Amino acid sequence: MIVTLLLFVFSLSHGGALKSNSTSVYYVNSKQHSCSEECHLLSYYTKKTDWSPNTTLIFLPGEHELNAHLIIEKLDTVILKGLGNDPPVIKCTEEFLMLKIKDCNAVNIEGIAINCSLLSLVDNNATIVTNIIANQSHYRNAKISSVFSNVTISHSKFMCDEKSANNCVGIYHDTGWIILQNVDLVSSAKHGIDVLSSGFNGEVNLHNIFVTGNNYNGIVITLNQQGKVNLYDVSAIGNKNDGIEIILNQNGMLNLTGVNVSYNTQNGLLLGCPNNSLVYLENITACLSDIGIKLSYSDNNSVSITNSNLKRVQIGIAILQGSHNELHLVNVTTNTTENGVRFYYQWAFDINIIHLAGVIMANSSQPALQAICYSYCQLILTNVTITNNLNTGIFVTGKWNITFANHPSVISNNKSPANGGGMWVDKNSRLTGCTEVYFINNTAQGMGGAIFVNEVRYSTFVYIYSTFKNFTPIFQNNSALVSGDNIYNGIYHGRIASSDEFPNNVNCKNISFSKYVTSSPLGVCVCGNDSTVNCNDRSLDGVIYPGQFITLSLVTVGACGGISPSVLVTSDTQSIEVVHADINQETLKSCKNFTYTINKKGNIENQGTFQIGIRKSAANVGLKNAHISVSIKFMQCPLGLRVVSGSCQCDDIIGAVNGTHCDINRSPHHISRSGNNWLFYSEEYHCVVAHTNCPFDYCDSSTVQLSLNESDVQCTNGRSGILCGRCQPGLSLMLGSNKCQNCSYRYILLMIAFIFAGIVLVVFLIVSDLTVSSGCINGLLFYANIVKLNEANFFSNGASIPVLSQFIAWLNLDLGIQTCFFNGLNSYWKTWLQFVFPLYIWLLIGIVIAGCHYSTRMARLCGNNGVPVLATLIFMSYTKLLRTITNILMLAVINCNQTNWVVWSIDGNIGYLNGKHIPLFSVALLFFLFGLLYTGFVFSAQWLQRYSGKCFKSSHDPVIKLKPFIDAYTGPYQDQYRYWTGLLLIIRLLLTTVFSYTTGTIPEINNYIIAVVAAILLYESRNVYRANKLNILEAFYLINLGVMAQLNAVSVGMNLHISNIVTSISISLSMIPFIAIVTLPVITKIAGYFHTRCSCIKNDIETRDEEEREPLLINQEELHSPASVVMRRESIIYDFNT
Repeated sequence: MIVTLLLFVFSLSHGGALKSNSTSVYYVNSKQHSCSEECHLLSYYTKKTDWSPNTTLIFLPGEHELNAHLIIEKLDTVILKGLGNDPPVIKCTEEFLMLKIKDCNAVNIEGIAINCSLLSLVDNNATIVTNIIANQSHYRNAKISSVFSNVTISHSKFMCDEKSANNCVGIYHDTGWIILQNVDLVSSAKHGIDVLSSGFNGEVNLHNIFVTGNNYNGIVITLNQQGKVNLYDVSAIGNKNDGIEIILNQNGMLNLTGVNVSYNTQNGLLLGCPNNSLVYLENITACLSDIGIKLSYSDNNSVSITNSNLKRVQIGIAILQGSHNELHLVNVTTNTTENGVRFYYQWAFDINIIHLAGVIMANSSQPALQAICYSYCQLILTNVTITNNLNTGIFVTGKWNITFANHPSVISNNKSPANGGGMWVDKNSRLTGCTEVYFINNTAQGMGGAIFVNEVRYSTFVYIYSTFKNFTPIFQNNSALVSGDNIYNGIYHGRIASSDEFPNNVNCKNISFSKYVTSSPLGVCVCGNDSTVNCNDRSLDGVIYPGQFITLSLVTVGACGGISPSVLVTSDTQSIEVVHADINQETLKSCKNFTYTINKKGNIENQGTFQIGIRKSAANVGLKNAHISVSIKFMQCPLGLRVVSGSCQCDDIIGAVNGTHCDINRSPHHISRSGNNWLFYSEEYHCVVAHTNCPFDYCDSSTVQLSLNESDVQCTNGRSGILCGRCQPGLSLMLGSNKCQNCSYRYILLMIAFIFAGIVLVVFLIVSDLTVSSGCINGLLFYANIVKLNEANFFSNGASIPVLSQFIAWLNLDLGIQTCFFNGLNSYWKTWLQFVFPLYIWLLIGIVIAGCHYSTRMARLCGNNGVPVLATLIFMSYTKLLRTITNILMLAVINCNQTNWVVWSIDGNIGYLNGKHIPLFSVALLFFLFGLLYTGFVFSAQWLQRYSGKCFKSSHDPVIKLKPFIDAYTGPYQDQYRYWTGLLLIIRLLLTTVFSYTTGTIPEINNYIIAVVAAILLYESRNVYRANKLNILEAFYLINLGVMAQLNAVSVGMNLHISNIVTSISISLSMIPFIAIVTLPVITKIAGYFHTRCSCIKNDIETRDEEEREPLLINQEELHSPASVVMRRESIIYDFNT
């Protein structure tokens, strides 16, 4: 170079070509510049053939047109050099013109821009290209060929389009070295740089190279013989196939540092190494390519990849190996869409070693590390992190010895749509290590959340190795959908011959992490109350009824006793039949309850055995005691049940009762009943009783579970005994209800309140004049009596509505509240008490009437209301006494096989017409006869008057004597309707009789009966009263009653549960007229008293004088005229004008 520069300076001083020692320097001028005679245009030199052995062409600045081929050949040295800050341009004027230098010993091109179809440097021994710009278009390229020498291209730029030849820059080399330094190549040709070295020990060096845009590969380097390739700071980006493709021959050496192979369509870096090669890759960057680094080599190679980053590629590193190779990956990060690292081995005798240290593989959609080995390979992992991969972290196939060494590795947050979230290991591989391995948050949709071993374990096969040896895993929060949250499958007994006993196969005491292990299911184990698995107990015993089910907490386990879901299989025997409660017999990842119904076969054997196991498979074939044996002993069916079709079911008596069901599995209460059914077993007659009409409010009408030897559970309100007729021991019956509770004798003081209440009632009726003679309360009393008769429907579930319930009860002369009376009160004495209060108030009014008869002062005080009040009290007591009489006369026939006995329905423990029931019965008959006479007399009084005086003398005629009493009932009505009160008494009598039966059997029909009766009475009651206001009041109560009954019927039929609401509204409406009738006269009288006190006193004196003189005005003939007396209306009793 120094000699060349000296010649160049000398030539400038002399203005022409310098020729010395066979060396010539020629100047090439452009049209834009001129020079001396020794300067010529480039076209001049295209015709020159007599070149000096050492020729230098110096191109002056500007554009130099080449209109013919410029060929220089067979010289010693050729130098082409450009002058100026901007490189001179050689421009070919026509296509296919070329600049060709051939068969020279040394070629040096520097500082020139060449725009020709072909720059061809062929078969030169040494070539140096520096600071050139080659813009090859229209099938143009640069071709450099060196034979037994070196090629250097530096600080140059090449540009080619898609019409260029195969290569933008082609270098073909035999021996020596090739150096490309600081070269930029932008091309759309097939290959950007294509280097072929055919000589032995050839060397290719690329430094600071940038190649982009090629239609196939960016850089292709091929060594046909032993050689070396060195790449430093090379970028091959955006090529449509591979970024860099390097093919070595045997014993080759490859060293790549700082290489960027991003944005290539296929492979970023493609390497091929046959045998005995050394490959060093450092600081490799690959992004957005199908494969970041793809290596293919045969045998005895050593590969090292360090400090590299492969991201957003489908496969980070793909390696196809032969045998006896060693691979080191150190500080490599892969962030890929498919595999991080994938190893393939092509021979059946491959023996390879792979070292991974500081490697991070993340975010792959396929296994992050996938390796295949057909012979024996070793994988060593040190400080490796495999995380957030979607289809297994590590997937190894073949014979691998996987060792975790030196520094803990982490396999976390990996998922698998099948098996093995963290690792999928083939059956012939094993895992060892001298450090911890962390498996964290790995999941699998199949088996093996952390590790899955693809091994079918034969139960009695002797294995020569174990899957895990000196392995130290740490498991945290791994999960598998099917089985094996941590480890699934594996060999754990090594060279120890496996026993054919199931308990021995699930015992892995030699494995420190055995609690994390499971496998393909081997057998069935039972679970304890705390869900602990017990595989030592292989048999269970049970004593049950035929048809009863047993529930077993079971689990299927694999190796080391780890839970492994499977499908249970049961086996019957000749004496028992096993029925699955659920057709799904799959076990879970935890203890699960399985229910089996055990039916008895035949009537001879009372015991049997069945087995619970799993289906036979390669994993459990030959194992003994892998099933659970269950021995069953049958008991006799409980009372009321018998064996039907192998199970205990209701016998004929119990089964014939509606609302009754038997379930042998509801222990100890195997029978369920509802409604008014009462079931019982008689120890005396040894038979079953099924009575279908339990007294109202005695038995629980809801569904009750019971056994026949504990029949009291079907009683309600603290009752017990036959038909729940008495109170439980220590309890007493309460007044106002059928409930029993603890009572004491201090409640006997309530007698004082009852005495006082009777006096208050009599005084109230006398003072208020609210008697049947006024007609104001007749409709209300009928309404209250019917509501009381049907209280089972109107007050659902025995509900008590405050105030309203008491209002109805008091109108029926009932207490209206629930309270104790004395300790030991039972149904018998309570029935006697029902007569006491009516008799007591009758006695009171009788005393009043007698006092009025003998005392003028008392008569003036009480007025003429004595007889009407008596009539009213008898009328009010009528329904109460009817209900009491009906209760006394009711009987219940209890059937027990061929034996029947009759009991009093109110207390089934008392025989009907037996012992103490006879006095009650007798009194009831007397009252009943009196009631019939009373009803008939009141009803027929209208017609009896016609016969007054015909059968008896006037002084003895009962019609005349009872005229005031009769007039109390008939007075409010018009003459033709005087029978109306008696008709309503008959209706009460009939409804009481009918409801006494229907309430316990079909209570719903009561509502319809009441609605129909109310409708008929409403129609027939038009104008029955003399006062129109009373007709309206009567119609109001009948409508109220009918609507309430109908709405309750609808509520029951449609299951609306609004009966209590309807009843509350109806009773509230009925109270409004009653309150008005009571309060308005009182207010009027009080107001009149204060304003007309004096006149009232005077009028009262005059009225009394007239009353004293009036009997004297009656003539004797009228006194002894019975018909006249009977038909006359007494104004002193009935005064409708005031």
